[in-house]
Amino acid sequence: MEIFRIGVYCYGRAIILSNLRNAIVYVPLPLYHGAGGVISVGFALFWGVTVVLRTKFSASNYWKDCIKYNCNAAQYIGEMCRYILHNCHEKIIQHPVKTMFGNGLKPEVWQAFQQRYNVPQMYEFYGSTEGNIILLNFDNKIGSIGFIPPYLQKYSPFQLVKYCEVTAEPIRDKNGFCIRSDVHEPGLAVGLIAKGGKRRSSSLRVGYLDPYETDKKILHGVFESGDQYFNSGDVLSYDELGYYYFVDRLGDTFRWKGENVSTYEVETIVSNIIGLQDAVAYGVKIPGCEGKGGMVSVSLDHRSLNMDEFLKTLKERLPSYAIPIFIRFNYTSALTSTFKYDKQQLSKDGFNIFSTQDVILYHNSSLGSYERLTPEIYEDIHNNKIKF
Repeated sequence: MEIFRIGVYCYGRAIILSNLRNAIVYVPLPLYHGAGGVISVGFALFWGVTVVLRTKFSASNYWKDCIKYNCNAAQYIGEMCRYILHNCHEKIIQHPVKTMFGNGLKPEVWQAFQQRYNVPQMYEFYGSTEGNIILLNFDNKIGSIGFIPPYLQKYSPFQLVKYCEVTAEPIRDKNGFCIRSDVHEPGLAVGLIAKGGKRRSSSLRVGYLDPYETDKKILHGVFESGDQYFNSGDVLSYDELGYYYFVDRLGDTFRWKGENVSTYEVETIVSNIIGLQDAVAYGVKIPGCEGKGGMVSVSLDHRSLNMDEFLKTLKERLPSYAIPIFIRFNYTSALTSTFKYDKQQLSKDGFNIFSTQDVILYHNSSLGSYERLTPEIYEDIHNNKIKF
């Protein structure tokens, strides 16, 4: 079986949740993806659990389906919970769901979702179809993707290592070995490959069908000579109690003014400011500038937002280099089939006002405000008449 991997977060293999053995599980996900086709359907194949499938996800029908089929467990991924929050307008919904599980649930949405719909147990997990790292948050710790007791972390096959923000490569000590990251320090997540394993053909099934792509993800001599680790490309952190948190995916960061900008951080803060509405952050090329400038697309009418207050709050919560230069309004989120934003197309569109009818504002740093991007200003930017 081939599983497609899509999105910012990774999707894991079947995780055994013993209290789901007698559940009726609601699955509105595509089965060609690991989250739907392996984890959820796996419950039916291995335990005989009843799985309720929906052809296409519908936020407005999510709870209606759960009530209709008496589902006491349900699955989510990506931005699914955010859409349910915004499209289910009933103040009180009497549903039978006691457990939900999935990944990609941002902390601010998690808290609002659980409070509004009174779901007692949320299982947030982290893993990768092509990798060998699996974490699971069993105890409703909002924002956490998993837990490893501090006294066991050193012996875990999963580790976080220091990395260079410029090259995205692990930092090595004078002996050539990687260095474990400290508490609260973002680190690159790597997973030990069993000795003698043949990567994709091994029992761990690490990597991709393309051997070349797999080799690019393998790190050698990480903590001792001869060992091999799978480079997830994800940056995580952990606290003093042993809870782990998603920080960013290296491919989604971009450099501006010599600094790394976390799109995950920008999206979270912007979304909080605009009432948990969609916010997609990415980098765009600006003529005459090194790196990429920040841009955010939001699903709002520009007239509904007080831009002075918006900018003021951004300055309070973000470093100056991470404040978006461009903001695109009225954007209808282009999602993948697994509810992740299509940032590649957005980045390609950039701030070209001639390719969209959406309103785009730009940050005029000299005036300290956001202004409407006009054809004249657009041309001035391309002719390097406006400096950033």
